Amino acid sequence: MPALRTRSRPLSIRTGRLLLPALLCCSILFGGCPATRVERTVVTKGGSAGATESERETLRHTYGRAELSANQRLILREAESWIGTPYSYAGTTRNGVDCSGFVCTIFSTLPQKLPRTSASQATAGQALSLQDAEAGDLVFFNTSGSGVSHVGIYIADGLFIHASTSIGVTINSLSEEYYRKRFVSVRRVLP
Repeated sequence: MPALRTRSRPLSIRTGRLLLPALLCCSILFGGCPATRVERTVVTKGGSAGATESERETLRHTYGRAELSANQRLILREAESWIGTPYSYAGTTRNGVDCSGFVCTIFSTLPQKLPRTSASQATAGQALSLQDAEAGDLVFFNTSGSGVSHVGIYIADGLFIHASTSIGVTINSLSEEYYRKRFVSVRRVLP
């Protein structure tokens, strides 16, 4: 049997002009604009996406502070154990969790129960200014353009832990442009 011969041709300018807009369109539709979207995939010791070692160290240092209440320590320790859990819409287990399911599940270790959705959680407890936020407070964001649609748990130094749709449970900073522009409020729900 004779060997098959293939001949590759360089892309013509015309083909390139058609291909580039198609690739750009697909990138925007399915993954965001490559020039502006920043993805942070960090490997944790367990091998799954999560937080940087520096962020985890800040979390550990925070829940080790003597002035925190037992409830604040409990919430932060439990939240840390979920880092790397994949995102799953409406999920509430370690197999997959969404942002409000993550918060509900973490706070279920306390006698106090929270509503299931981030919009409902944004009405619980006491409103605070960001400057008064403490470990265990909830931080809310408008990521959909139509009111509160995302929630996380404040750690310290502007960091919060949450279930990101792109990489699951992770730690981010409120100073990151994406979260800074979408920040809505802080609520204290711990007794």
